[in-house]
Amino acid sequence: MIDNLKLKKRVEKLCTNENFVHHEWYFKYHLELVERIVNELKEYYPEADFELINSMVWFHDLDKIVKNQNIVPNDILVEVGFDDNEIQRINDLLKITEGHREIDINEAVIEAKILTSADGVAHFTGPFPLIYWRDNPNKPIEEMMADNLEKLKRDWERKIVIPELKKSFEGRYNYLLELRGIYPDKFIK
Repeated sequence: MIDNLKLKKRVEKLCTNENFVHHEWYFKYHLELVERIVNELKEYYPEADFELINSMVWFHDLDKIVKNQNIVPNDILVEVGFDDNEIQRINDLLKITEGHREIDINEAVIEAKILTSADGVAHFTGPFPLIYWRDNPNKPIEEMMADNLEKLKRDWERKIVIPELKKSFEGRYNYLLELRGIYPDKFIK
């Protein structure tokens, strides 16, 4: 039986490990925001399997989190009590969500659309857009802006496919474009 609370607590502990490069902020300022956005979409998509999606909130970046900890992500699912069928469903969904560069997420199952979109807009929320600058202080400004612009556009164009999120985050997207040097034709309209 899926126990997302147990999984969440285990991932929180893994996120605070100093071997994880983003240990100071990732859980609170990324994963918890993805969870919040996912759960706000329940009223719009009651047909979706939100138990599975919430498992994915905690699992979708686990490979990054445990990269320097000699831990296999699937072992965490086993450890917190997920059965083989649940693990397979999570991994099947992960293949879709991680494939957003190669496949059209618009054609994916609703659970993949929700998770991928929520993950994408979470990058527009809280301190996430600013932290990259802190984590890369030796990169030239123009290179950082170009890197950030590429990720921002990729998220907007390839990951964020839920219409309610596109509408709600369009203003943030435009502002983040400005932070990367893409200005509107006119500031005063």
